Amino acid sequence: ILDRLFKIGDLKVISRTSSMHYKNTDKPIKEIARELKVANIIEGSVRRAGNMVRIAVQLIDAGTDAHLWSEIYNGDLSDLSRIFSIQSDVAQAVARELKAVIVPEEKRLIEKIPTKDMTAYDEYLKGKFYVINVSPGDINMNTAMKYFERAKERDPEFPLAYAGIAQVWLIRQQMGFASPDEAGPKIAEAIERVLELDIQLAEVHYILACNNFLVKWNWEAAETDYKKVLEINPNHPEAHGVYSHLLIILGRVEEAMVHAELSIKLDPLNLWTIMWYCSDLLCLHRYDECISLCREFYEKDQTAYWMLLIGMYISHHMKKEYDEAFEGLKTVMCIQYKDYDHVFDQYEKLGYTGTLNLEADTLMAQSKTKYVSQSDLAIMYSFAGNKKRAL
Repeated sequence: ILDRLFKIGDLKVISRTSSMHYKNTDKPIKEIARELKVANIIEGSVRRAGNMVRIAVQLIDAGTDAHLWSEIYNGDLSDLSRIFSIQSDVAQAVARELKAVIVPEEKRLIEKIPTKDMTAYDEYLKGKFYVINVSPGDINMNTAMKYFERAKERDPEFPLAYAGIAQVWLIRQQMGFASPDEAGPKIAEAIERVLELDIQLAEVHYILACNNFLVKWNWEAAETDYKKVLEINPNHPEAHGVYSHLLIILGRVEEAMVHAELSIKLDPLNLWTIMWYCSDLLCLHRYDECISLCREFYEKDQTAYWMLLIGMYISHHMKKEYDEAFEGLKTVMCIQYKDYDHVFDQYEKLGYTGTLNLEADTLMAQSKTKYVSQSDLAIMYSFAGNKKRAL
């Protein structure tokens, strides 16, 4: 239902990633609304018995606790289209209650059925869960890939399954879990297949945009695709976040921060939007804000802290707080390369620059037999003042 509401440009909808943090919570509606900075809350329940499903939904004014609208829907899961039509009906009913305008193209997207195979759709949703909740190492990406592959096997014509596969390989490459030589062809193969099936999906253009931006460095093509994503889905938090970083690179800072701020508003508890926002803060030399935001997020979700440590250790380095920078970098490298030898115990003897230089040399030697991200080596050499090796 949220996924369909996202497509309505006249509404600002908080992503499921953030809203699901309140599942089974005892917090009052007003407190949840205040934390998420929203005026209205949708809540409800789903009950299933065999093929029968009952969905109860209500729309609540967070300021007054008044029930604006409620409805109960009954459906037969043996008729898949009935489930998607219920989602569409609820989304459009909510939009009407909130006096939102739905243009014809948005209505078409809201009513669109993504696949005719319910099992394939379930597998896809599970894959998305593990993509959002990225973990140290490649564990969750492997699990996500397993679900996307199952979805593809169940329905070979399901475009979102291929978009998911492309996203997993893209993340693997960006996070240093896989080399560009391995990931690049896999990304291209999945993108080619998804383009054959449907070019009007926001997720398709999102993957295209990220591939053009992060892999190919084709800024012009990337911007065209990010704009297309936001045209189809104005409430896509990750697209706003990554697009903001592209705009930073292009020197359009004010425009970039509009998208960055919106990404945080749409999904304040999403690790990916936080990470891109911190990347923007780094580029703008707003180091204290970056450190503060990372620490604030850590208090809410300690499991994902390792990704934010990258922003923290770079910020501390730029502030010449080398002890703090070292601790953050050491943690990240030991997580990223947990099966490698490290030399961080030489810190007392060699100091900050000496230890980083030796660590980079050590990983460089091991890279002959195992993949090591060249950007990780470049950063360490740069921080150690070894400009020649960094370049």
